[in-house]
Amino acid sequence: MQNREAMVASRVDAVRAHFEQWRRSHPPRTRIPETLWQEAADLAGSNGLNRTASLLRLGYYDLKQRVEANGVRRSERRVKPAFVEFVAPQAHGGFDCVLELEDARGAKLRLQTRGLTAPDAAVLSSLFWDRAR
Repeated sequence: MQNREAMVASRVDAVRAHFEQWRRSHPPRTRIPETLWQEAADLAGSNGLNRTASLLRLGYYDLKQRVEANGVRRSERRVKPAFVEFVAPQAHGGFDCVLELEDARGAKLRLQTRGLTAPDAAVLSSLFWDRAR
């Protein structure tokens, strides 16, 4: 994971340097060339729109239009969690809870119960996720 972060940071620095070099050599309010917009849109696909817009000093909605024009949908950019931890309650006898799960295909499970413990919730959710595969 650290290697990926270093690669993204390196890419951010390179794209930011391209923008700064272009800004130094052009008067204010000059249109940004498509090549730079493309670099920014590619970077936003892996780095996030808001963060990229801030780092490169670009308008959020202008960058968003470029990213969407590239055909990269928001759901494709989103990182899916690899692990979800259920923390066991300290009190005895379980607790009142509502457990809501939804898979990528839209299948939903909503369970409202009293006395559900973390291990019970873990078993129920794993049964749901296994069924969804």
